[in-house]
Amino acid sequence: MWCDINISLIHKDGWAGQWVEIKNVLGIKFIEKAIEVEMIRQAEVMRSGGEITMQTRRYDAMQNRTFLLWEKEEDLDYWFMQDPDIPIYHIH
Repeated sequence: MWCDINISLIHKDGWAGQWVEIKNVLGIKFIEKAIEVEMIRQAEVMRSGGEITMQTRRYDAMQNRTFLLWEKEEDLDYWFMQDPDIPIYHIH
C-alpha cells in the first residue's frame, strides 16, 4: 500500500501555513512516521518565524525526514480536493 499525505499546521493564534504534500509513502508504519516528522519540521519552521510554502516532498525512511521535491505556486498545481468524509484532526 502507498499513499500521498497532505499536512498543514495551524498556529494557535489562527495563522495557517500552506499545506505540504508528501508523495508515495509506502506502508502504514512509514505513513505514521512521515506525518510525525513533517509535523515537527513545519512546527520548527513556524516557531523560527519562517513561512510554510506549498511543496511536494518525499519521506526518506533511512534518514527519517522529508526532502523537498518541488514547490508549487497554486492549488491547481496539485489537483487537490478536500474529501468531506475525512475529518480535520486537531493534535495538541
